[in-house]
Amino acid sequence: MLSKQEHALIAYATTYYTGDEAFDRNIRLKLSHSFRVRDIARRILDEESSIPSRDRELILRAALFHDCGRFEQFKRSGTYSDSASHCDHGKLSAETALEHGFIADFPPEERRLIFQAILVHNRLAIPETFSERERRAAAVVRDADKCDIMTILLEHLRAPQKNPVIVFSLDSAPVLTPRVADALQNHRSPFHGDMRTQLDFLAAKFSWVYDLNFSASRRFWLDRGFLDELHRLLPALPEIDRFYFEALQFLKH
Repeated sequence: MLSKQEHALIAYATTYYTGDEAFDRNIRLKLSHSFRVRDIARRILDEESSIPSRDRELILRAALFHDCGRFEQFKRSGTYSDSASHCDHGKLSAETALEHGFIADFPPEERRLIFQAILVHNRLAIPETFSERERRAAAVVRDADKCDIMTILLEHLRAPQKNPVIVFSLDSAPVLTPRVADALQNHRSPFHGDMRTQLDFLAAKFSWVYDLNFSASRRFWLDRGFLDELHRLLPALPEIDRFYFEALQFLKH
């Protein structure tokens, strides 16, 4: 049986359906992603016994609604690319969760923690100004998001003709933009605005391993062979080999 919050998210997403399958499938994509991210967050929390039960409830709420602004983003611009749509989807999702009452059943301090976790889930790093409690909540949501996005990306790479929205319809040339390559060489996530090709976007995922915060997240990546499959599906280039081997070694240790 679905919870009240699950019903609320489904009902909200349903208002964005148009009857056009090419559009609606991308609404369903983010809706199902939201549920899976919540489920992965629960798996992470199950192994983190030091996190209080009340905080677990807040983190799971943040995970469920972390992308609730994506539906409006796609309606406005027809893309999930923040740079192309001139939209910070973390900010839009946090504001949407607040404005539509998705986190209204919590007192102000707890609403703030949920809001902050949603707000920064897509940023390059968690702000240093966050408290330890806020940092921990944000880290769970970020890890869970990365775990499910990899599943979606690899499904796309197996059948890339199905939905070009997944890679933001970027240039398909097998070329790494210099700024992206430099970031990856230094184990940093590149800025989305620097990405010019699909290879930029996909290779950037090697850098995500350096931002996984929990052993459950790292094991999730290893057990599912994310890096191995990504490496196999990308062009055979020396720099891709290097990014893969360095990321894999880091993940295993």
